[in-house]
Amino acid sequence: MQQGYVYIETNDERPGVIRLALTADPPLLPTDEQPPTRRICYVAGFNDGDAALMHAHQLLRHALLDVDAGLYRTSAAEAIAVLESLDLRRERRFLDPALGNEALI
Repeated sequence: MQQGYVYIETNDERPGVIRLALTADPPLLPTDEQPPTRRICYVAGFNDGDAALMHAHQLLRHALLDVDAGLYRTSAAEAIAVLESLDLRRERRFLDPALGNEALI
């Protein structure tokens, strides 16, 4: 079991597709200076990052486009709902305010 940060990234060049990824260190959060094409919209720290990514993949497998790249044809809101529904210890670190509270419903 290794702690990790699971994040969701959107890309304006691929509407309707999200990237789900895991890092050992917190990813850099978006700033107003960053180009808006690729943007992290959610980050959560998990006590077991590998298990979180595996469970999220299992729940999103119907939307899988590229397993190596972590690409899924789904909305950021659905991917957030999947991660928030996992029965694993986590701490939400970032939620893009542009998504609004409906992403957590």
